[in-house]
Amino acid sequence: MKKTLPLIILFIGINCSLKAQDFVKYHGDDEKALINSAQTPDELIKLAFASELNGEEYQVLYGKFIQDVKQLNLESEAGDKSEKHIKKIYQLVHDRFLKTYNRQAHFGDFEVNGEYQYLSATILYAYILETLKIPYQITQLPSHTYVIANPGTDNIKFETVESEKPFYLFDDQGKQKNVTELIKTNYIDQSYAIRVGVERAFDDFFYAKPDITLKEAVGLLYFNKALFELQISADEAYSDICKSDILFPDKKNEYFKMEMMVDMVGNFKYDELKDWKGLTMLVNSKGANDETKKYIQGKFEDFLNNKLINAGQKDKVNEVYNYLHANIADTAVKKHISEDYFFQNAQYYYLTSDYAQALTNLETAYAINPNNPLIISNLEKSRDSTNSSAKKEI
Repeated sequence: MKKTLPLIILFIGINCSLKAQDFVKYHGDDEKALINSAQTPDELIKLAFASELNGEEYQVLYGKFIQDVKQLNLESEAGDKSEKHIKKIYQLVHDRFLKTYNRQAHFGDFEVNGEYQYLSATILYAYILETLKIPYQITQLPSHTYVIANPGTDNIKFETVESEKPFYLFDDQGKQKNVTELIKTNYIDQSYAIRVGVERAFDDFFYAKPDITLKEAVGLLYFNKALFELQISADEAYSDICKSDILFPDKKNEYFKMEMMVDMVGNFKYDELKDWKGLTMLVNSKGANDETKKYIQGKFEDFLNNKLINAGQKDKVNEVYNYLHANIADTAVKKHISEDYFFQNAQYYYLTSDYAQALTNLETAYAINPNNPLIISNLEKSRDSTNSSAKKEI
């Protein structure tokens, strides 16, 4: 009978650890390096370009962008940081780069064809203001982000959307579903959600930080990208949500990483160690339930039967078992997996006529679970077979 993991959302406070990194894909070495090191405005906008292009493509586009910015000669306006001059900077940048608002635009599209969305405009404006040393802040709302120059004094708003109905990544049904799951997994209290309502509870969780940095805005670029990719590929979405979490560590990333991992583990072939690493992350999560634990136990039983008994791939089986034994936190799950491992090893050694090793593994399985009647029965037979050198089936 095929074992399937119910599509329930499990959550865990996982950062983009070495285990998670097994599932992260990069467009090139530059993106990989910048993800972990970008701090300056130039490095961060390079990363924004590199988020969707390979090394050669992004460098060409970034180089063209730098030349276009230089041609605007914005330094001549930035010397006077009055409201009049800052508004002129806004207009110069907008007129040069931002022609057509398109919710689906990629970050670098504004340099190619003038198409932009609110995050690409936000990152562009923040980059310009920071390089010109003009004070600014980035404001995050549920519908979009925008930039304010000279906050606290002039409060000059650099708007990033056209005058149209606000666009939300989540509709009312999506908000209700997520708030329900947040309550189930103890991210928010049910009493609080009832008191403030679904929309407020949702917004407070997903947009808890109203003012963000340029680095965090680039993190949001990856976050939004992941949500769109989730409709097509959980693998791609998981990769980008991990990148987002490096740049903008946030509990909403933890929430979605586990939702995506649930989708992914159902499609794993469990031929590679990294697949077992992904499933182990779920089993070790604070939200792991009995179904999840039974799932990994069943998958490992199938793995032993297919790879050890049928295919004789002892080294591969040992590699997976050693990883699971070292990394699974739940002692009951670890015990069950160890018991299966040594019992099936005994069968493997018996089939290869190594009766001494078969007996040794059965004795180990018995030490783990002396109440398993199958182990007891086969242990007696194995001892008889060893003593009489008879080949009786285990």
